[in-house]
Amino acid sequence: MIELAEAENLIRVALRNFEEQTGFAGNLIAPGDARRDEQKPDRHDAWVEIIGGDTRNAFVVEVKKTIGRVWALEDVQRRLKAYPAPGLLFTRYVSPALARQCKDLGLQFMDTAGNAYINEPGMFIQITGQRPAVDPWEETATFKGFTPAGLKILYAFICDEALLNAPFREIAKAAKVGLGTVAETIRDLRRQGFAVVDEQLKSRLFNTRRLRETWIESYPIRLRRKLQGRRFTAPDPEWWKEARPRDQGAYWGSEVAAAKLTGYLLPQTCTLYTHGDPKALILRYRLRPDPMGTIEVLQAFWDPALPQGPAPNEDVVHPLLVEADLKAIDDPRTNETARMIHEKFIQ
Repeated sequence: MIELAEAENLIRVALRNFEEQTGFAGNLIAPGDARRDEQKPDRHDAWVEIIGGDTRNAFVVEVKKTIGRVWALEDVQRRLKAYPAPGLLFTRYVSPALARQCKDLGLQFMDTAGNAYINEPGMFIQITGQRPAVDPWEETATFKGFTPAGLKILYAFICDEALLNAPFREIAKAAKVGLGTVAETIRDLRRQGFAVVDEQLKSRLFNTRRLRETWIESYPIRLRRKLQGRRFTAPDPEWWKEARPRDQGAYWGSEVAAAKLTGYLLPQTCTLYTHGDPKALILRYRLRPDPMGTIEVLQAFWDPALPQGPAPNEDVVHPLLVEADLKAIDDPRTNETARMIHEKFIQ
């Protein structure tokens, strides 16, 4: 989540750098609504006006502090298309590769490093290659919730929100982290507005839409790559249809989990999260090590007692993790299935 004041500051910095680069004037004409409801589909962050010579264009704005995946651009484009006015993404940094993707998608953007793409009648601007002063992920990393250990804790809360009011030792066990990390993460959740105390003096998650979005963005970059992934091949490409990995302490993730939850996707890869040594799983299904194999086995980062997928699909991970896995693949077919998972299980 990005706070309204922070979003306004990001927009103003980007507009100032844009003016220096182009000589065009940029005005923030309507900051976001401080009373906005996160559940409303028509929520937007601001309106801006760009003036160049006799041309004046107004844009509806979405602000993303960081953006690092093509699927995230697609999601922004989909939301901005719901408005009658042209849309404009504001963010801290758009890499040259992502700038090309923005152009291909028709997604107009402006960042605080001075990069921009605008293509409206009487106004075409394309600036790429400007570098940010700092790593765009550096600030996110200072929030304990999006460090590797913090992501584990947030996942535990999303799987079982009652844990937010449990003793720290119980939370640490569920997330497989140290006690000190639990205290720091909960403190930061409250400071960032992701956790509040209700009238019964119970903590509950707040701004959950933004919290989940950022968890999904951060998971492949900060946590997934640390899960000691190994690749395999199976003798039968359809082995997964009859497999029962829970018998070996494992859960389906990614494409197979999505297929079981939606009945829509035909999996091309298999992902398994396993507790402990996967030897029993490997032997049971005669998996052969293969660096190019389509079967990926990862270490589960949560306690086995933490509830996962919705019944009766008890052999799949939580839908949030399924969505994150699918979006990390960054393929049109998995992105579409990720949206189905989101709409059915997460919204």
